[in-house]
Amino acid sequence: MNISHEHKVIWWALESSGEDKMYEILKNYGFSVENSENITQQGLNYDHCVTESTQFPDYKVICTISNPYYRVFDLFLGFVSPNKVVKKKFIPDLREKFNKFVEKSLKSGKLVVNPVDFLENESNNMKYFKKWVFDDKIPDYFVRIEHFYNDLDKIDFIDPIIDKKHIIYEDLYDYRSMYDFSTAKKVYHNLKKHFYLCDYDPFSFTHQELTKEEKISFLHGLL
Repeated sequence: MNISHEHKVIWWALESSGEDKMYEILKNYGFSVENSENITQQGLNYDHCVTESTQFPDYKVICTISNPYYRVFDLFLGFVSPNKVVKKKFIPDLREKFNKFVEKSLKSGKLVVNPVDFLENESNNMKYFKKWVFDDKIPDYFVRIEHFYNDLDKIDFIDPIIDKKHIIYEDLYDYRSMYDFSTAKKVYHNLKKHFYLCDYDPFSFTHQELTKEEKISFLHGLL
């Protein structure tokens, strides 16, 4: 886990959430990696079990996060095109594959993804989504990629950031043009806690203005 004993804080690093920039900041506050076999070259750790730890019950948890619709699409894009470059003429095909991916991945609230359907030599039931549900502990601080510096300013031990010109993320593809109504609904209902805890708009999966009936169906209708 990523931990600072000086400040008694654990950093829960989720992928596609400004983790590289966050690492640059937190390494100045005594953070280091402990008890992990999954350390990247930069020293980052994506261990989702940090919130299950009873070793440091009085430590607070920081979680870097982004819009769930963006994160699910970015996860898919990493499977089908690791370099995340797709020619424009293949975008319609990409959209179709993505919605099939969501339909297969989010079943019965199990939050599992089967990349074997998209990649060779990968095992089934890789529980990527499981670490996003906050079942064991709700983080004390959220740093949203869309409000990165404003959220950092709310953390008491982090000094004010002077240079705020760094682009935290930039979409190669607009995820709001990728979702079907039904697949967006699956993402929302499976990751609903993210939307409420981090004030994300449930209808941010699309550019279209939904009718009142469509919004009610989306929020309350059966999957």
